[in-house]
Amino acid sequence: MADWDGLRGGLEDSVTPPPLSALRERRKRRQQRRAIATTFAVVLVGSAGGLAALGRGTTTGAGDQGTPVAAPTALSQIVNSDKLPPPNDYKDYVVTDVDFVTAETGWAIGLRCVGETCDVATWRSDDGGRTWSAPVAVAEDVPRVSFHTQDPAGGAVRSLRMVDQRHGYAFNPDLYVTSDGARTWRRVPQQSKVTSVSVVEESVWVTERGCADGVDCDLVVRAGPLGGRLTGLEIPETNGAAAVVRRAGPMNGYVLAWDAPDAPRASFHRSHDRGLTWTRGTMPCPDATAASLSAGHLRPLWLVCTTPKGRSAYQSDDHGTTWIPLPAPPGEGVVTDLVARSAHDAYLALQEPARLYVTADGGQTWRPAEGAGKGYGYGNLDVVDATHAWAMGDAGLLWRTTDGTSWERLALPPGAPRAAGTPPPPAVSVGLREAGVVWNDVAFASPLLGWAVGQRCAAAHCETVLRRTVDGGLTWLKLPDPGKGWDGEDPHAPGKVTSVTFADARLGWLYGEDVLVTHDGGLTWKDIGSRFTYDVVPRGDAVWAVTHEGCLGTPCSPMVVRGTPAGDRFGEPVLVTGSRARGVFAAGSEEHAYFLHPDDGESLPAVERTADGGETWRVSPAPCRGSLSAYAPTGLWLVCASGSDGAPQTMSVSTDGGRRWRTRPLPTKGPIAGEVVAFSAEHAWRTGANRGLLVTRDGGASWRAAPEVTAKVTALTFTDATHGWLLAGNALWRTTDGATWQRLGRP
Repeated sequence: MADWDGLRGGLEDSVTPPPLSALRERRKRRQQRRAIATTFAVVLVGSAGGLAALGRGTTTGAGDQGTPVAAPTALSQIVNSDKLPPPNDYKDYVVTDVDFVTAETGWAIGLRCVGETCDVATWRSDDGGRTWSAPVAVAEDVPRVSFHTQDPAGGAVRSLRMVDQRHGYAFNPDLYVTSDGARTWRRVPQQSKVTSVSVVEESVWVTERGCADGVDCDLVVRAGPLGGRLTGLEIPETNGAAAVVRRAGPMNGYVLAWDAPDAPRASFHRSHDRGLTWTRGTMPCPDATAASLSAGHLRPLWLVCTTPKGRSAYQSDDHGTTWIPLPAPPGEGVVTDLVARSAHDAYLALQEPARLYVTADGGQTWRPAEGAGKGYGYGNLDVVDATHAWAMGDAGLLWRTTDGTSWERLALPPGAPRAAGTPPPPAVSVGLREAGVVWNDVAFASPLLGWAVGQRCAAAHCETVLRRTVDGGLTWLKLPDPGKGWDGEDPHAPGKVTSVTFADARLGWLYGEDVLVTHDGGLTWKDIGSRFTYDVVPRGDAVWAVTHEGCLGTPCSPMVVRGTPAGDRFGEPVLVTGSRARGVFAAGSEEHAYFLHPDDGESLPAVERTADGGETWRVSPAPCRGSLSAYAPTGLWLVCASGSDGAPQTMSVSTDGGRRWRTRPLPTKGPIAGEVVAFSAEHAWRTGANRGLLVTRDGGASWRAAPEVTAKVTALTFTDATHGWLLAGNALWRTTDGATWQRLGRP
């Protein structure tokens, strides 16, 4: 979705449009004076003969009386610009933004004004925008003047950013938050105008103009956790330029600025450490008078510029260090939005004249979107997956594609069909406490963002249950069924998936008897092979897996394979172990991996290791067989089981990739090693042989039990040394300090 400054601004019209050349010059002067974040919005107005395209229009701020306008003849003629609202009253709502979080569920925001005050409301759709719920109030009796002056002090908002089915933000110029699916909104008063909200995992960036009226002042970006307190980032100065802020994953951010009154050359800056430090990148079109940037995780950057010589386009796969020129996109309209789905596929929205284009060959050719109208201006593009996207048009229209190719016209509220009854409440469980579900595994990509996989069985048939949390495990949202069911009486039934892991907020895997991959955080899944898989380990841009191809459900000849960077295909084995039972795998980096051979009753304990991504492997003797954990590329922990119930256990630590080991006795006994998760040569957690949890901070010299956890631990995961989760007795536990554990969802 576009981050527009003045997104879907005012609602104005004129019967007699000025010449196009005058409109362009007016737009240029106004952009330089007000330094708003885009040059995109135009006005489409109705008349007896149809719709006429106008320019940005004049401001309605202090000292600018603007061009006289005629009153609209119908509410449907009130459309997008940066003047909001018009001087006349309108007693029904006009939608100013839409945002979808799945192929079916999305929201719209709009306002109505009578006299000196306006009301703001949201609507929800659960069928892709075909029907909408009744309006839900965001703010009431907002001073009309606060929209004109873009002053957040009045509580005005007209833009929307929903994170998932519970969390979201209404903004521009003020800020509101919701944590219950837009049923209620809480205002977070702002000192200056909020122009965009970007959420990646649990990290929120709020972009503002650093002054209340948003005129000729630098951008301000504040960051913080989802729904939490925001603190300022030290971003590059923009000198009052038009500018956009984009993010690509949790680490990478970009600031693109152009056409500043005091710094006419366009600039491009990037950060790879969550916005803490910034470096200047290459700007291939330094004379840009308008620009649009699309950035996404595991995707190249796309850039479209408008310069005095025309339009140009580029791609970069190295964060803007170098740019590959592309053919100039077609059309003479103003670019309102650019959204790339991959290195090959992208959407381009234009106004004046309005067109919607798509490319499937990396921008080499663009074709008009099939079925998308030509007579209406396009606002922001909203893309949720490879096939579902929306383009908001003027005059209350919404265009949608469900196959990535053909588009259909829908209506926005309040004129759209009304959904029967009230919208369903978001499907939420507290602390994974759900009757009839057995939880098998949990995985977290950050301290707040995680997933859980379980099973619900009835009449010997079992179905996969999948949940996601954005608050560290306190509450869980239902995700769509990945479509996997199995015979509950067969422990190795095809289709059974009981493990989950994620590389980041979008890329993850379900695995067991089958392997599935998602690129949208678990909303949709792709089956990538029927092979028994008992380990999937992402490290950086690499993904490792251990499978038993050819003997589905039977442990024989474990193989280590590598996946593609996109995680949607596993290649040929990089190691065939020759063992007849499961081994233990650990990966310390993209290049360093280890396989501890199982006890097959014939060979001595050994570790196979690679330091070149699996190209070559070397074998080293191991002190024992047991549980293996890698805390660094060459840092390993090994917890050793004993041969009988009464015999003591041992543990070993290696700092050189398994060449040499330091061994200590353990205070535990028995043939079950449990699971170990290490953070350094001194600090590690391990599950008890039969129940409970132990921790050491002195390299295994002493161990302390976690008194809160007494049941058998079936899954244990950490994102860092202080944030961890475990499943024990079908209950979820969490630590946020690396020391004490709290049971979540306790009755």
